[in-house]
Amino acid sequence: MSIFGQEKRLVGAAGGWQELIRGTNVSVSGTPVRGDVEGNQSSGVGAHNPLAGAGALATGTYYYFLNCGGAAAIDVTLRMSAHTGTVPTITFYPVLADGVSIKGTATSVSALSDATQSTTSLTTLRGERGCLLKIVVPGASSATFDQAEYSAL
Repeated sequence: MSIFGQEKRLVGAAGGWQELIRGTNVSVSGTPVRGDVEGNQSSGVGAHNPLAGAGALATGTYYYFLNCGGAAAIDVTLRMSAHTGTVPTITFYPVLADGVSIKGTATSVSALSDATQSTTSLTTLRGERGCLLKIVVPGASSATFDQAEYSAL
């Protein structure tokens, strides 16, 4: 994101904003690093791929950075269009300035079922730069999302 986008977001923080959840859509094994979450131009992994409409996420762990600098609360809205096997486990949590280290306790996303919209809120933000959305798709399963967005207030 350009510095102008950051300035625009900070100016709009008083009124809140809404964005699509975007990330690399690549499964990460082990502890994520910033490039896993926000993309890494040198490795060719882009960060601006929407989760909604990305196709089926296969077995693995996926991270999405939600930029919420200046917000006091964040709402995550997801709708899974289809899944096979076990429903994925989804959590999100505030992160430290490095963009990946957990700060505080994770919030579990409300139970998902196919074609049902779910919104979960985190209302304890204290100026963190962002949050991470973590999707764990268990073995022999897959999940497809047709709605994935967040609102920051």
